[in-house]
Amino acid sequence: MRFRIIASATGIALALTATLVGAAGAASDNASDDVQPRIIGGKPASEDYSFYTKLLEGGKFRCGAALITPQWLATAKHCITMAHPNSVRVGGTELTSGEEIAIEKVVPGPGSDNPGPGSDFGLIKLAKPATGAPVGITSEPLDTGAAVRIMGHGLTCPTRGCGEPPQQLQELDTKLVTGCALLDPQAELCVGDQSAKGACFGDSGGPLVVKVDGRWQLGGTTSRLGGFFPVCASAPSVYNSVPHFKSWIEQHTGPLS
Repeated sequence: MRFRIIASATGIALALTATLVGAAGAASDNASDDVQPRIIGGKPASEDYSFYTKLLEGGKFRCGAALITPQWLATAKHCITMAHPNSVRVGGTELTSGEEIAIEKVVPGPGSDNPGPGSDFGLIKLAKPATGAPVGITSEPLDTGAAVRIMGHGLTCPTRGCGEPPQQLQELDTKLVTGCALLDPQAELCVGDQSAKGACFGDSGGPLVVKVDGRWQLGGTTSRLGGFFPVCASAPSVYNSVPHFKSWIEQHTGPLS
């Protein structure tokens, strides 16, 4: 399962900010339409993740997100600043399935107003509570070598414009590694390897989870490519560390269990 990274990079500086944004349907040549990454080398989802959420802009799939309370989603900042979702589908393993709910407001994460590395986290408040079960934020250490699962509707081929989002939600079991060009090691995770499996364009904002006592817990949200080349799964990908932002999250959502 590979996540396709949609933003192109010109030189090292832009490569470090190549976000995994995309759009459902035919691939666009307009960079503003690139708000989602897809998973490469994975497999169809083995279960219905009640917390996996699809962000929609005018009915078109833009990014992923994770339901962390009945009315709040965790995602990537660039999914709400480079794109402008106005509704979501919560749950369901198909691109067109899930409970559809309008978005009440978006809250870009702390730090720079730009959707760049180290500050690429955001929240979304839904217009009404979702009926699906939220995912808790993990308190487990997210150390190198830890087993994780990533998921999304991002591209399953490695380059921009190479295909369309899969109708079936994809998942990939992988691990936390080193080797990413992290700009904020406290706020970011390096995920995957060079085995041609990982996140891609369209997977942005989607969840990284760990299993604790038989239940999934949220560890990250997809941010961007982790190397210097805008080709998915040619290097590990960068994820936002959701536990790093927990105190900030609770300023908006209230206490989380």
